[in-house]
Amino acid sequence: MTYWIRTFHNPNFKKSFEVTSDETNLPRLRARIVRELERDPKWEDESIYVHQHGLDHQCDGQHPEIDLREV
Repeated sequence: MTYWIRTFHNPNFKKSFEVTSDETNLPRLRARIVRELERDPKWEDESIYVHQHGLDHQCDGQHPEIDLREV
């Protein structure tokens, strides 16, 4: 199974976050962050948490859970 490590940046707070998940669809990933990790609903707003496409990493192996950490 494949999973991804994606980076999001919040320019308002000048913070970046890495999200590790097996989710392929970004809108669904954002919804999972809010629902499963009980994060701020603003995660679903693409202008607040901006996906940094160039920093994505695709990995092989299993990572069925979603994980979010500040970098």
